Amino acid sequence: MALLEFSDRLPQCSRCRGNRIIGGVAPQDDEQGRPVYLGLRVKEGAGLLMEWTKECTATHGWYLPDTPPDQP
Repeated sequence: MALLEFSDRLPQCSRCRGNRIIGGVAPQDDEQGRPVYLGLRVKEGAGLLMEWTKECTATHGWYLPDTPPDQP
């Protein structure tokens, strides 16, 4: 059975103290018997969202450049 909880505040990343946008606990423990916490930090999430957007636009024949065009 899966349990989903929503929260306005997630703990910071234990490695870099970065802010998380999503987090969860894996359905199994690690080798030492501790729960495995999964998390996605803001910077990682932004990169994944950009790559997903590029894939979606490419599916429809569009190209999304990495940098915006020069503005006049």
